[in-house]
Amino acid sequence: MLIGDDFVLIGRDYLVDTITDSVLPGKVQDVPERLTPETAEAFAVALFKRSLDPERAFHFPGRPGVDRPGTASSTSTDSPGWRT
Repeated sequence: MLIGDDFVLIGRDYLVDTITDSVLPGKVQDVPERLTPETAEAFAVALFKRSLDPERAFHFPGRPGVDRPGTASSTSTDSPGWRT
């Protein structure tokens, strides 16, 4: 995460982890009942904005759409090419 004067950069992998680990299992309050990949992502972005700073522009560098839960598998440490 990088916070600048008027922006926040959060890696797409962190966004995906937030959705899969917190939003989908219902660990966060006020999650919409019927989540699609798009609404889950929008809810997570709104959660970041409320938690960090609603005035800054949020950007999620990474591979948009490819790593979105429900559309493709997310990168994991078991993936080929992962280096520790």
